Amino acid sequence: MASIYKRGKTFTVSVSVPYQGGYKKKTKSGFKTKTEANQWAIKTEGSKIDVDIDFKPSQLLSSYISDWIDTYKTDVSRSTHVGYEMTLKAVSEYFENTSLDQVTRHDAQKFLNEYGLSHSLATSQKVKGHLSGILKDAVADGIIKVNPFERAKPHGTNAKDNSLKFLEYADFKRFIEYLKENHEPTHDIMLVASLSGARLGEVLALTPNDIGNRTINISKSYEERLNIVKEPKTPSSIRTVDVPGWLTDYLLTLSKDNNERLFDRQQSSVNRELQRILTRLDIPKRITFHGLRHSHASMLISQGVAVEYISERLGHKDISITQKTYLHLLQVKRNKEISHTITLLNSL
Repeated sequence: MASIYKRGKTFTVSVSVPYQGGYKKKTKSGFKTKTEANQWAIKTEGSKIDVDIDFKPSQLLSSYISDWIDTYKTDVSRSTHVGYEMTLKAVSEYFENTSLDQVTRHDAQKFLNEYGLSHSLATSQKVKGHLSGILKDAVADGIIKVNPFERAKPHGTNAKDNSLKFLEYADFKRFIEYLKENHEPTHDIMLVASLSGARLGEVLALTPNDIGNRTINISKSYEERLNIVKEPKTPSSIRTVDVPGWLTDYLLTLSKDNNERLFDRQQSSVNRELQRILTRLDIPKRITFHGLRHSHASMLISQGVAVEYISERLGHKDISITQKTYLHLLQVKRNKEISHTITLLNSL
C-alpha cells in the first residue's frame, strides 16, 4: 500500500517494491498534486507483478538517502530522525542533481570541508557517520562499488563554551523559585527536570505510579514523534531519584488516574516557554531544555556533592561519562581542593 504525504509545497509517495529477494521502499518526491503522486504509486506498485524495480547507481544521492531514512529509520527517536533529516538537507543542497555513481572520495571530502566551516566538529562527525553508514548499505546492495565517505575526515569549528550550556547557581535558584511560584503544566515540567536532572522525554512519560515518597522512579521515556512511551535511552537510565517531599506531594495532586501521564505538552511549547522565562527573569544565558539537566548537575558539583552520586542521578552508564561531561567544573573543584590541601600542609 502506498504512503502519500505532503512535504513542503509538494507531495511525496512511498511504495514497497521487490528487491533482491525481499522488499525495499521506493520513494519519489516533487509531485505538484496528490493525484499525480497516486498515479505514480499505482504504476510503480503494478510493476511488482511485471518486473523488479532496480535501484540504479544513477539514482540521485539525495533520493537514495531519503529512501534509506524512510526504510531503516522509521522507529527511531525524534531527535535521531531530525538528525538524519538535517544530513539529508545538507546533502541535497550541496550535491543537488549528483547521482550515486558520480560521488567520489574527493567530492565527499570537499563536502565535509565546506560543511565544517559553519558547523561544530561534533556535528560534522555525526553527519559523516550518517553518510558513511548509509552508503555502506549501498555498497552491500551492489549499487555502488566504493563508499566515498568511508575514509573521509570530518572538520568543524570549536564547540561553544561549556559555560553556555547551564545556568549559574544564582540564576538557577531564581529560575526554580519562579517555577515554584507560578505553577502550570509547562512550568511544572521544567521544575521536575531542574530538581531531578531528568531528560524531557523522561519527565513527559511520568505517571502517578512513578511518584513515591520523596522519590521519582524513571523507567521509561515519551517519544513525541511516534507518540509512544518506550524504554529509556539506556538500561542505566532506569533509576530512582531523590527529590524534595513537597514536589512529590504536589505531583500526586495532578492526576487521579495512576496510568495517565502527568504532563501532556508538546516539546516545542515547553522550549518556547523556557526562553520566555529566561527573558522575563533577565537571565542572559540562553539554554535549551537539556541545559536544565546540565544546570542540575553543575549546581550539585559546585555544592560539593560526590560525582559518583551525581552520575547515578543522571542515569549515566558509568562515572567516566559524568566526569567527561563536567570536566571543566570538576577541574575548578579540584583546584580548590589543591589550594585547601596546600593551606593545610603549610599549617603543619
